[in-house]
Amino acid sequence: MKKRFLFVLLIVSLWSNAIFASGNAAIFIDGQHVPALPKSYIESGRTYVPLRYITEELGFTVDWIEEQQAIIIQRKNFPTLKLFVGSNKAYVGNKTLDLDAPVQIRGDRAFVPIRFISEQLGYKVQWNPTGNKVIINK
Repeated sequence: MKKRFLFVLLIVSLWSNAIFASGNAAIFIDGQHVPALPKSYIESGRTYVPLRYITEELGFTVDWIEEQQAIIIQRKNFPTLKLFVGSNKAYVGNKTLDLDAPVQIRGDRAFVPIRFISEQLGYKVQWNPTGNKVIINK
């Protein structure tokens, strides 16, 4: 029985290390784990999440304007946020802001740096390197 427990513990440990080594981040919003589909990824020290996933989880609507490669994020009583694929600029209401990393397309999804998008939508973001966790709170 003890050997079986140690074996299971070893397998779980190896499995969790493989997941965290893959460069994915676990996302927590107000204490709840919210798995991203498609998965988030870490690139150049930035955690990218699928834009529609994170904004809708935070209560916003998302529109895609194909001709402009633009993303419009809105919620009642909140300034409109506009992003462009490949650009380091964002527009919040009538202000222009710089992103430290551009919006990217992977497959057919737009990915954004989670800190920038969450903070612009009024949330606080913390990074917990133990387990690659992004913690988002109001």
